[in-house]
Parts: sequence; structure tokens; C-alpha cells
Amino acid sequence: MSLTILLLLLIIILAIGIVVGIIRKNKLLLMVSAILLIVIVSFILFLIFVLIPSM
Repeated sequence: MSLTILLLLLIIILAIGIVVGIIRKNKLLLMVSAILLIVIVSFILFLIFVLIPSM
């Protein structure tokens, strides 16, 4: 699978994790999902604005 599909699947899974964490009031799931989502979004922005233009 390509990198973009994997990143898209991870974003979808983490978004579902955030929704489930809010509904079930599970603080640990909510924090882990939010932190991983921020890391993945920052990696995508790093790819778009730094790595791809430098190629």
C-alpha cells in the first residue's frame, strides 16, 4: 500500500478513536488518539511543504 493510503487510513482510524473516546468518556483513548492525530498531520504537512518541494 502506498504511503498516502496508509496515512489516510490512520487518520480515519484515529478520528473514529476520538469519537469513541468522547462518547465513552475514555480519557486515555482520547489523549492517545489526539496526540497521534497531531503527529500524523504534522508529518503530512512536513511532507507537503518541506520534502516534496526539495526533490
